[in-house]
Amino acid sequence: TRLDLSGVLRALDRLEDAGVTTSLGVGRGRVIRFNTEHYFASVLRAVFDAERARRQRLLDALQDAARSLDPPPRAVWIEGPHAWEADTVLDPLRIGVLVDVRDRHATTDRLGERLREIERRFDLTTELVPRTVADLGTATPEQLDELRRVLPVYGVPPWLVVDGDPAGSVSDAAEGTAWTRRQSAVRRSAVTRQPRRTAADRGHTPSST
Repeated sequence: TRLDLSGVLRALDRLEDAGVTTSLGVGRGRVIRFNTEHYFASVLRAVFDAERARRQRLLDALQDAARSLDPPPRAVWIEGPHAWEADTVLDPLRIGVLVDVRDRHATTDRLGERLREIERRFDLTTELVPRTVADLGTATPEQLDELRRVLPVYGVPPWLVVDGDPAGSVSDAAEGTAWTRRQSAVRRSAVTRQPRRTAADRGHTPSST
């Protein structure tokens, strides 16, 4: 993500001072672990579990919205801070959509209607960013870098269009659908197998890379 390392370390210091985490070692080489004996441990676990489940419901809703469109989009993804897991409460959920030129207005209008339903259901704000293959071909290096860091929701990921054969990759609807189903299955499996683990539980060693 684009989180500042020094800011992360300061936050970890505050969590340790509050007894929420424990650490082994000093400085940047510390290994941080969630303190399961903390009196708020069960509450914090419940918060992370609820947020994980909410995120999965949101991804499922976005997939359903994309599948319901006629004509369908070529691809849908989450981009920006939400894709990097560096978002704040003020950041809208940016939804990228790849469409044919001739269907651009119809597809984006219908997807916009579905996104308004999702906004009401999940109490969030979305920002729809439509693109065509031609738009991807004229993207700046910075924009291309962001497209390689998106969270795919439906269809072929945009980086396959950027790095490969746009016509062949995007027009293969069967490939895109299969990819989306595999990703959805992986996410559901991860939630099922690890229902009570959080990022803090796993422990990590912050690094500057």
